[in-house]
Amino acid sequence: NQFNLTTYRYTEGEILNFVDSCDSEVYFLRLADRISDLGIVGVVIVKFEEDYAEIDSFLFSCRALGRGVEDALLCFVVNQVIEKGKKRIEGTYLPTQKNSQVADFYQKNGFQLIKEEERKTYWRFSIAPEKNNMHTYPKWINVKHL
Repeated sequence: NQFNLTTYRYTEGEILNFVDSCDSEVYFLRLADRISDLGIVGVVIVKFEEDYAEIDSFLFSCRALGRGVEDALLCFVVNQVIEKGKKRIEGTYLPTQKNSQVADFYQKNGFQLIKEEERKTYWRFSIAPEKNNMHTYPKWINVKHL
């Protein structure tokens, strides 16, 4: 709940539908260091439209916060969307009593505020075709694709 940008809740069946769909991806992050293996600590559900991608859900375990790994997971997602040839990525933040610490997550990662509606804020990262928008990971993070 502390790092849950939208607080959407899905059943296992709904998650499997996202996994099986050609219009969405479910990415996860497993974290291990020299001392321990924390297992899966982050999940992102991305829905793909014709020319853009929407971050439907971004969840991260509080036991892994503060290491910059949540930023690396977003970096990975941005790079995946760029590889799919999309023009932009959009995400939503819905504040709750427990997730205020991530209110600036999109902003600090280069997303622009596009609108505020009731309590929600909507964010966009535009991908410029003439630029290499690929994000880079912090040097201390080693990304392994499964």
